[in-house]
Amino acid sequence: MSTTPAIVLLSGGMDSVTALYHAHVTGVVKRAVSFDYGSKHNACELPMAAWHCAHLGIRHEIVKLDFFAQLFDSHLLQGGGEIPDGHYAEETMKQTVVPFRNGIMLAIAAGIAENDGAGRLVIAAHAGDHAIYPDCRESFMQGMAQAVREGTYAYRLSKNMVLLQRRRNSLRHLRDMCRTQRSVSVSGRSRSHHLS
Repeated sequence: MSTTPAIVLLSGGMDSVTALYHAHVTGVVKRAVSFDYGSKHNACELPMAAWHCAHLGIRHEIVKLDFFAQLFDSHLLQGGGEIPDGHYAEETMKQTVVPFRNGIMLAIAAGIAENDGAGRLVIAAHAGDHAIYPDCRESFMQGMAQAVREGTYAYRLSKNMVLLQRRRNSLRHLRDMCRTQRSVSVSGRSRSHHLS
């Protein structure tokens, strides 16, 4: 069990909800942060994020990022084209890339973590996303961990900022823990990154 408080980036989707429950069961969650950036999924996911936080008694914030729709073109955003059907590896799915989305959100969450005295950031990324979303790749997460370590006082004090990747066996265990917490059941296809 971790005694280092965490900030969880919480979209309200299956992967981030799994990461929230894992962070809650294995340590202290200071707050969860969701981003209303104009995603076509926000209408379904943000209420789920709020529900799970209320269920667990975790403070929940929603940060509006209106500039995404103004500055970025993506089929994932309101006003963009149709989200294409197909497997994540298909070229057409690149139309759903929102430029540097996770980088922007991690930067904001790092500021909140420093403000709150939280020494961990938790973000979940779908295992299939890395093929088309550069900001879901392990190398990107490592780079962001380094940037957060270098760019904040809170993280400079921590010598053990580690990026952990949850594998399928760990996710099966998380699924079982979440079921006991009355969470949604999940598949073993996500990765939870802890920047601590």
